[in-house]
Amino acid sequence: MLTVEQKFRMDRIIKMLEVRILANFDFLVCTVSSLADQRVLRSSKRHPIYTVLVDEVGQLTQPQFLLLFTLAPKRVVVAGDHKQLSPLISSFSASMAGLSNSLMEWVELSGYCV
Repeated sequence: MLTVEQKFRMDRIIKMLEVRILANFDFLVCTVSSLADQRVLRSSKRHPIYTVLVDEVGQLTQPQFLLLFTLAPKRVVVAGDHKQLSPLISSFSASMAGLSNSLMEWVELSGYCV
């Protein structure tokens, strides 16, 4: 069993290692759920991420997609099928405001190429 001090020291070491590991990569592959991970956001401020590849982008709402750009990548690659997985919206008013439509669905309905 670790003491409180040992746990604190271990957590600090883990955070330091995570930052070092993330600093060695300029390409990030992530899913929708990992976009807002604080470790990634903190690391991207210290070490630029040049390319972000996001899978299951059909689940992203338009505001969630904008979260990608907090990482300030030079390039964003998206993959996913909005007909397979759609955004999970539990609020009726948010759904009525259009958040149940993914960004990819909006792009397709707008007539832009996907």
